Amino acid sequence: MDKQEFIDMALREGMLDFGENPYSLKSGRQSRLWFNMGNADDGEVVGKLEEIYADLISEDVGDKPVVCFGIPYKCVNVASHAATGLMKKGHKAKWNTYRKEEKEHGGDAKAMLVARGDNIKLCGGRVAVVDDVMTTGQSKYDAQDVLKELAVEDEFKLDVVGVYLLVDREEVSTIDPSVSAIKQFEEATGYKVKSYIKATELIEAGRKKGLINEDQYKSFLTYFRVYGAPEVLKLYVDKKAIEAKILTQPLFMPIDRGIWPACDFTDLELYKNLLEVTADLDKVSGVKVSSLLAKEHSLGKIVEVTKKIAPNKKIINDHQKAGSDIAEMVYKQVQQDARLGCDATIIFPVQGGTEALLAGIHSGYEHGINVIVGSHMTHHGFLREDGGCATLEDCERFYKIAGSKGIRNFVMPGTFPEYIRHYREMLANMEVAPICIDSPGLVQQGGNISEGGMAAGKYYNGIVGRYIYEVEGKPGIYRKPDEMRRICEKLIKRL
Repeated sequence: MDKQEFIDMALREGMLDFGENPYSLKSGRQSRLWFNMGNADDGEVVGKLEEIYADLISEDVGDKPVVCFGIPYKCVNVASHAATGLMKKGHKAKWNTYRKEEKEHGGDAKAMLVARGDNIKLCGGRVAVVDDVMTTGQSKYDAQDVLKELAVEDEFKLDVVGVYLLVDREEVSTIDPSVSAIKQFEEATGYKVKSYIKATELIEAGRKKGLINEDQYKSFLTYFRVYGAPEVLKLYVDKKAIEAKILTQPLFMPIDRGIWPACDFTDLELYKNLLEVTADLDKVSGVKVSSLLAKEHSLGKIVEVTKKIAPNKKIINDHQKAGSDIAEMVYKQVQQDARLGCDATIIFPVQGGTEALLAGIHSGYEHGINVIVGSHMTHHGFLREDGGCATLEDCERFYKIAGSKGIRNFVMPGTFPEYIRHYREMLANMEVAPICIDSPGLVQQGGNISEGGMAAGKYYNGIVGRYIYEVEGKPGIYRKPDEMRRICEKLIKRL
């Protein structure tokens, strides 16, 4: 079977789909490319799959027996079919798989393996791991753990001849998003990975057959901007499907240096007054809307009010803190901000991790909203060395990942200009430029707007909250509108 025949079969049997809307993958990534070998329920189709797996595995096993080890649960049956296909080609093959949960009844209660536990040992410890696709590779790491534990328990030397897939999704690793998941897995485990067909081959074939329209194709390219392995990005840049310049988010910077009032309150009238008295101040280029204000009056209402009173002001939604959830939720948070009319959204992925960060960036590209990435908070006690939960290396890592995925706007702490300078130089060494640094923590938290601006370089937004609208020493007592304007004018001069 050649690849075009395989694609036709996969489409016909419902194994392959180019979704009009994204599917949520196990990893939380939102992709329009869906491949599910579990839909292969026709005997003739299964026979073809047997041949494919047998061809992939056979040259690696020679005349030695091997156990085909299926990743649960979709590929439990694949292990038996792969073994059958190898047998038809004259090889000695058995199959096995494992349960994700221990069985609670029967003679093999507590046993993790489904088939006989000694058949791997009988085959000299040789295992061919089989699965249908590889995205981040997590299920394959899990299988490695099971096999290693089994080898210790049953006292045999494990010999994994390889990991065999139908589809390589050609995506980046969660552990290191600068390399492919397959390369990361091979380096981490020492197991080689072989696949029958690549995601790019499926997509290009679908486009050629008229199954992928231009909007869907654009969505696939957007997905690859964030999740595509380096070789995939190079492929599309070389063929000019993706222009190199669109691999980078445009600078979200209407002016070189500006002020963003941080609207960390619930009073809608105060918000309206602040908009009215700064509407003609170009250097007050945007407003950072807090979750307090958005939850009290709804984000949609806040956007409506802003566009009515100060249509030239950019609306930056700060969830306090988005990016701390699972990838699927972060994607939806950014999508919602775009749908409600925000110009930018801030995400802090320190708790959510790499997948949350990538999901936010992907959603921003997909839905046309600027994503601003933060990592280092403004207060003492945030870094682990000060009693907090994050290391400097953690913060650096998230800024680096964001920069490598085209992000050019970053939140960095105005309370620590030395760290702003450190991160800016770090990104410059990666050739991530130009960048705009947006700094909160000014005035009331001790940050100096001038010092922060000097550390930030050319593009800079000073984010100032209570100092603008709250009477000093009187929490909850707000300044008069003309006072708020005078303070904003004073802050502008410090830029």
